[in-house]
Amino acid sequence: MIVTGHLMKALNVLVKQLLDDKIAEKSKELLVIDEDMLLESFALYKPKFSFQSSDEYKKRLDAIREKQKALIKNNTAASGSQTWTVNNSKSEGKKMVNDMIKLVLRSFNNECDYCVDHVKFNNIESSVKRIEKSFEALNKLGTIMQVSISKEYKQAN
Repeated sequence: MIVTGHLMKALNVLVKQLLDDKIAEKSKELLVIDEDMLLESFALYKPKFSFQSSDEYKKRLDAIREKQKALIKNNTAASGSQTWTVNNSKSEGKKMVNDMIKLVLRSFNNECDYCVDHVKFNNIESSVKRIEKSFEALNKLGTIMQVSISKEYKQAN
C-alpha cells in the first residue's frame, strides 16, 4: 500500500505539471487570439495564404486592398442618400446612412475575403457567382436609403 500511495502521489505531481504546462501554453495562444479579435473588430483580417501561393498572388491582393482603401477614402466605394432624416434631423440621417454604407461594405468585404480564402481551381466560377450575388443582395437591402456599392468597388474585389 505504501508503494501505491507513493506512486499515486508521483502520478498526481506529473499530471499537475502537465496540466500547468498546457494551461501556460493555452494562455499564450489566448493572448494572440485576443489581439486578432481586436483587429478583426475593425475589419482588419490577416489574409491566409497556402504554402503554394506565389509572391505575385500576394502582391496582387495587396494592390487590390490598396485600391479598396483609396475608393473608401475617396467616398466612391459606396454611396447613399444624403437627404435622409431621422427624428427630423439631417445629421442623424446622414450618420445612419453612413453607418449603413459601412455595414454594407463590411459585409461585402467579408464575403469576398471568404471566397478568396477558399477559392480553388474547381470552384472559381461558384466563387465569382457568390460575390456577384452578395453584391446584388446588399445593394437590394440598401434600396430604401439608396445605399449601394459601386461597380468600381466590386471590380476592385
